[in-house]
Amino acid sequence: MTERRQEILTVALRLLCSRGYAAFSYKDIAKVMGITTASLHYHFESKEMLGLALCDYIEEVQTRVASDLAHREPDDRAVLASFLRRWAVHWADGAICPIASLQSDLDALPPALQQRLAALSKFEIGLVARHLQRAADGGGLTLAGPTEEEAALLLAAYKGVALYSRVMGPSFRETMLGRIIGPLEPPNENRDSQL
Repeated sequence: MTERRQEILTVALRLLCSRGYAAFSYKDIAKVMGITTASLHYHFESKEMLGLALCDYIEEVQTRVASDLAHREPDDRAVLASFLRRWAVHWADGAICPIASLQSDLDALPPALQQRLAALSKFEIGLVARHLQRAADGGGLTLAGPTEEEAALLLAAYKGVALYSRVMGPSFRETMLGRIIGPLEPPNENRDSQL
């Protein structure tokens, strides 16, 4: 990937997380970057192509972060807690998850991007489900239902916190993140946590 292409993806991702897919244009990206829209079209022929590239980029980043954490953290519970805490840092400025942002604009997305988003959403649930299952298999974490459903529920609550935090503020965000991520962190008294 060229440096310019990476810069475009970075700016587009920031706009996606703060405004949503339907609310930013090539003109907005060009203005932030100080380049022409023709330069954007050189790298991404259409906004749909940019959206597809953003989905690929998001999946690559999530994969890389989860892999890095798996090598640094002592177990899968810690991997999940660190993974969720890492993304929550971006909420401080009112941004939301890029996948949730695309999901909220679903009706405005071209069919190919809707399909890619569905695949990305399944990927994200699967990524979280794998770590939840490994944590449950390792003991110390009891799942209340099927792993993929638990992963989807966890992600829905987590992303809901980002939306509510825009209105309720940082104190709400920290309290709710503690409630969601807390059960994933190592228990204080060697007892099982239930998610």
